[in-house]
Amino acid sequence: MSAPVPALSGWITTPSLKADYLLACFFASEASQSYCFNGRITSLPGLVQQYGNNNLQFQDRIKTAIATMLEGYFDNVFVDATVKTTDTQQAGRMDVTVSIDVVDNGTTLSLGYLAKMLNGVTQEIINLNNTGVA
Repeated sequence: MSAPVPALSGWITTPSLKADYLLACFFASEASQSYCFNGRITSLPGLVQQYGNNNLQFQDRIKTAIATMLEGYFDNVFVDATVKTTDTQQAGRMDVTVSIDVVDNGTTLSLGYLAKMLNGVTQEIINLNNTGVA
């Protein structure tokens, strides 16, 4: 059974808005932003800091972190992630592509995001469902 997502504006129940909100938190949160939940906030910047030098381990941690987060709000979750070093002339440049399928009350929703990063800092996040596959 799927669950609503708590937000400052109230409970989010629409599947696409739930997923978008949760992933925005994942992409933008800092692992150290909370004193009460120190060490329990999973975020892309935190994973870059821990695993950014090992693309395979980084990909695996992204998949696990997103799946674990979404499983609390959706009936079923499948996550895939790829990390590519994109520009040999600009050190520290990488693209993180995340593909997600979630099932909410029998309806499947497919999502795709591309996070362009430079030296561990997210420069741009692109919704791939609206622009096609990069």
